[in-house]
Amino acid sequence: MTKIKISEIITNPNQPREYFDEQALMELAQSIKVEGVMSPIMVRPLDDKYEIVQGERRFRAAQLAGLTEIPSIVRELDEQEAFHLSVIENIQREQMTPIEEARAFLWYSMRGYTQEEIAEKVKKTRDYVASKMRLLELSEGVQHMIACGKIKEGHAKQLLRLRAVTKRLCTETYVPIQFRQDMFETFQDKFIRHFSPEDKISVKDVEVWVDDWYYLLVFSTVRYVEGYDSAVVCEASHESKLLAPLALGDICLIYGLHINNLDEKDYEFAVKYEESLLKHSYDRTFRKWSIEKYYDAIRFGENPITNQPLEWQKPSAQRVFTVVLSAEKGERDDNDFLKLMELHEIEWSKVADRFEQESDFRESFAALLYNLRVNHSRLKFEAGAVKDFYECDEFIVSNGMTSVQEFLYRPIPDSRVGLEKLRLSVEQIKRVNSERGGEELSDYEIAKMLYILFREDTGKIVPMDVVTEHLTAALALDISSDEIDRRLAEVESA
Repeated sequence: MTKIKISEIITNPNQPREYFDEQALMELAQSIKVEGVMSPIMVRPLDDKYEIVQGERRFRAAQLAGLTEIPSIVRELDEQEAFHLSVIENIQREQMTPIEEARAFLWYSMRGYTQEEIAEKVKKTRDYVASKMRLLELSEGVQHMIACGKIKEGHAKQLLRLRAVTKRLCTETYVPIQFRQDMFETFQDKFIRHFSPEDKISVKDVEVWVDDWYYLLVFSTVRYVEGYDSAVVCEASHESKLLAPLALGDICLIYGLHINNLDEKDYEFAVKYEESLLKHSYDRTFRKWSIEKYYDAIRFGENPITNQPLEWQKPSAQRVFTVVLSAEKGERDDNDFLKLMELHEIEWSKVADRFEQESDFRESFAALLYNLRVNHSRLKFEAGAVKDFYECDEFIVSNGMTSVQEFLYRPIPDSRVGLEKLRLSVEQIKRVNSERGGEELSDYEIAKMLYILFREDTGKIVPMDVVTEHLTAALALDISSDEIDRRLAEVESA
């Protein structure tokens, strides 16, 4: 042991420990000022200097304390021996973060060591080494959250469950623009955006977050192939950072989903998730076995409504283009959300030409897709919204319909009751408009309002010609003005 001038000592660039707590360093520096350096550092000769092998934290604190020299043990070591002694010291003192340990084990691995040999060298189990090295499969952003103590290894293990899920489920390419980022990286970006602002993050928080996204991928796939392509499950909100609601078809498009990618474990997961979500929603017609029966049909490739083989249709990018075009117009509603253009307002042949010819338009399309993938990081399933799908299935079957599309686009009902309700809605719209001093509305303007209200209330899109047809039939009903006044008064009083 000897004393060496601090100016003659250099740090080891391969030091496995990268994070040093500044507060703890200051406390150690104060102790050194009073007591001196209680334990010498270890160095090795390197050219005309000495490189630290063990004790970089003590060295840094000594610098902060203003020392000009520090007690040191000098040993002749090669690079590998020096690295190993540094790793052993930090592991024994539990001074490395899980990421620092993982990178140290990677250093060994890159020099030909197996995980068994690394475990023997650092006096740990093989499972311990493998568990740490799996953390290196995470993005730099998530690794930083671990390194700085924002999350721990348990949180990371929950997040890593999505790696296998996205690799298996998100394989299709439906959009004409490719992304270099794989889907697990996308979900890690979501994770960072969602959890970084949080002060306290429990492992359960991450587990629930991962389960919700896993369920969205499975749920969207099975309900889309059943025919609910326009149903909305992801609402637009400032919290979710979405410009517009996402329908099931959009989710399948954005995340590259396909029914053929699902396997037994995905169905088992969805059943357990829904049983937990809907455990307080059972009634005389909806039971626990309703969920199991539904997923049994999907397992065997059958549409639960028609009992016919499931047929996968390529999801359309139409809604994404609609959002891009609407963003160009820049019109927003009272809540400052993007006001979407109506489909009949868009000349799709010109849209295709613009995509081929205008690089700015293609970039806008790509940017929107990326934002939909990454910025939408919050998700919450409501029991009632999921149960609605089962009740809709039951209604379709009980009314002898053969598909969701037949339910959505069914012809004008023979029931006078339904048309009378529509007529009252029209008369109410006219009265409210008149009371506000608005100009008289045309039948088309009323039909457009009804179309928008229906879409906002249900998340479903019905062709304007169907809405207009219903409206025409309702206006043709022979109902006196007195009868309309009486019924509207009843509605208002109720």
